[in-house]
Amino acid sequence: MEEVSGDRDSEEEGLPKEKEDLQELVYRHEVGLKPFIFATFGRLSYWLRKTIRLIIPLSVLVSLTFVQILPDMRVQHMLAIFAFVALMWGLESVPLPVTALSAPVLLVAYGVFGTGRQAVVEAFVPFADPVIYLMMGSLFMAEAFRKTGLDRRFLFFLAARSGGNLRSLLLALMASAGVLSMWITNTAAAAMLVPLVVAISSRMKSLAAKKYGSILILGTGTAITAGGMATIVGFSGNAIATSFLSERISWTFFDWMRVGVPMAVGTILMAYLILTRLIPKREEVDLSWLEAEVHEMGPLSSREKRLLGIFFATVLLWILGGELATELGQTPEIANAAVISLGSALFIFATRTVEWEDARAIPWEIFLIIGAGLALGRGLLFTGAADRIALGMGTIVSSAVPASLGLLPLILFSVLLAVFFSSFLGSTAGAAIFIPVMIAVSQVFGIENIKLLVLPVALGVLTTYMTPTGSPPFILVYSSGFVRRRDIFRIGSLLTLPSLLFVTLGVYLFVTLNLV
Repeated sequence: MEEVSGDRDSEEEGLPKEKEDLQELVYRHEVGLKPFIFATFGRLSYWLRKTIRLIIPLSVLVSLTFVQILPDMRVQHMLAIFAFVALMWGLESVPLPVTALSAPVLLVAYGVFGTGRQAVVEAFVPFADPVIYLMMGSLFMAEAFRKTGLDRRFLFFLAARSGGNLRSLLLALMASAGVLSMWITNTAAAAMLVPLVVAISSRMKSLAAKKYGSILILGTGTAITAGGMATIVGFSGNAIATSFLSERISWTFFDWMRVGVPMAVGTILMAYLILTRLIPKREEVDLSWLEAEVHEMGPLSSREKRLLGIFFATVLLWILGGELATELGQTPEIANAAVISLGSALFIFATRTVEWEDARAIPWEIFLIIGAGLALGRGLLFTGAADRIALGMGTIVSSAVPASLGLLPLILFSVLLAVFFSSFLGSTAGAAIFIPVMIAVSQVFGIENIKLLVLPVALGVLTTYMTPTGSPPFILVYSSGFVRRRDIFRIGSLLTLPSLLFVTLGVYLFVTLNLV
């Protein structure tokens, strides 16, 4: 198999010409589609590109507003809003949070939820959903890890323990990335870890070792993305799925972990086994400098110890909070994951582990994007627009495969479709678009266990490894300068299909066997 090169083709586009802060870069591209795949589009003038990006979604919105295609105009108007926001996100016509703000405005203007004050409330309530505050607490925790240097200590310690063997180093990096992205959103984990792995790769002295630096970075990006499957806070799409599930069934933080952790671990191990085929068994690298850095860090500081105490208490309460509350004679709701998440944030600030000035660096705009996704999903379900999409999907699948195969072809088709769109729109947008549709599919076809459809799509969109825009970790991987676009596509092609099949079949078995 051809080895992956760590240098970049000179003609490659897509990277900023000036040095740009990596954390800002990943947050700015949380959902959007940079024109990586449109080479001719990229050669147009700036203002012409900007104009085209605005004209396309506006034309779709205006056309579907005034030209009646469907018998129910409310359904058509909802589809018009849905298409407009999706295109604005995908084309990055305006900053992503600005597009997110347009969602409730359009929902109210078009009367999607009716008229009057209650209709306005319905459009804005998703922006105060508990899962948003759950993610907020996770981002405070991520900032605390970065500020105290615990992220660097953890990654460098495991990497130094690899003993210099390149395969062992890859395993250490992927393991640390997977563990951290379980408990903090993969966007924040990518902003913390990818620059550190780039630093390790750039310090490799031998030409043979440098040749495999891009594999280390790609492996880390894959592990960060897959690790986000493990918990609700690992990925913003998990929060969107949880919001819709918890409205219909009993669904807790631990319920997600029962299926998410096995899928995350299995996907990371599978990716590691595939990537090690690209690295010779005996390839060694000098990590003496890394061991020296770990030694210079010294013992844990009092601030790091406080943070670890808060972190482990938070994780324990996320997992067992409901049971502990019941034992103490309280209702399980008092230990809601969002309440615990904000409670941990209070302790982080009260103990001065981080200051409020540090929290200003948190990407607050991500909450607008999640809120917009939830609002659009509720609009699709409320108007019945999601039912129309569901019927279309069901028709395509039923015409292609025999009914005797059951639900599995429909689930697999849904995941494939979600992964395809997520590869270009981004995994958060993919989840926001397809999860409400999966709820509608279950209603239209009388599928009582909605987990059979929602969970494979929610976790499946995190197997988008073939494009730089598929997920925040891969945006940073591409922007590091170590990995070429074609390397991401070539190695991503090896990883995406096995991971997608593993997650789809794994979740299907877990749900049908009542393991979750």
